[in-house]
Amino acid sequence: MNANTARAQTAAAKQQSPKTQILETSVGPIEYYEAGERENPTLLFVHGLFTNMHLWRKIVPELSRHYHCIVPTLPFGAHSVAVREDVDLSPPALANLLFEIIEDPTLSLADVTLIANDTGGALTQLALAERPEHPALRSVIFTNCDAFEVFPPARFIYLRWISHMPAFIATILAWQMRLDLVRRLPFALGGLTKYRLSRETLERYAGPFSKNARVRKNTTKIMRDIHPRYTLAAAPKLSAFRRPVLLAWAPEDKLFPLRLAEGLAEIFPDSATKLVPDSGTFIPEDQPEALIKIVRDFVPTSVP
Repeated sequence: MNANTARAQTAAAKQQSPKTQILETSVGPIEYYEAGERENPTLLFVHGLFTNMHLWRKIVPELSRHYHCIVPTLPFGAHSVAVREDVDLSPPALANLLFEIIEDPTLSLADVTLIANDTGGALTQLALAERPEHPALRSVIFTNCDAFEVFPPARFIYLRWISHMPAFIATILAWQMRLDLVRRLPFALGGLTKYRLSRETLERYAGPFSKNARVRKNTTKIMRDIHPRYTLAAAPKLSAFRRPVLLAWAPEDKLFPLRLAEGLAEIFPDSATKLVPDSGTFIPEDQPEALIKIVRDFVPTSVP
């Protein structure tokens, strides 16, 4: 283990609960934290359903030594600050939320690299399909995520079905998701990593949904509208995004097979693929050191 890795791990251990701020958006308030110097190139982290800013805790402390890091908790089921119930939470609306963050005047973001995982990858594709020439975007790193006909993965299609049963979600599922045994099942959080998540991490991801009725209502609304019609419609438009794209993919992942990365790599004009062995969907959980190196090798540390 080199000195940089040791520092990153020590910093990560100390930064389990970074100081968060509130960003006002069209859907309501969202939490985020900022790390690193603003004059450095920006990394904007985009997590997926039933995760939050905690997903990136093992990589941000080291990356923030070289980059300006913006780490939001999006309203995807593990958010502790519920958004308004009357707003549009469809995939296109959530994709547009990424541009709201980028364009927020309090952040003044430029030279932005999006780093997306899981559902966040699908929303990033929708965003790029609609605004491929956005001036603030520099590049994108996709880790294992939804694409094409996989939105959601087959193992999680039941979420769309049960979203039409609010009473079931409010009682049975909410109660079940308080149990570590259920949280660790393959059709829950247990199927997303190769290595066992800690009890604290399970609580951070599943706790808000299981204990907060308003968060459950937000999440139910999102689950109801997840459908491959969105990712399939976006796919042909992605060729208009001509800036660098990296597919950092765990080939052992059963939810998002390597063929998805290969398909995306064929569409983006300036793309490359980097395989990350020994990992499930959540590469930032299973292989943080590998992901840090991938980001450092791909994103320049100085603004052109």
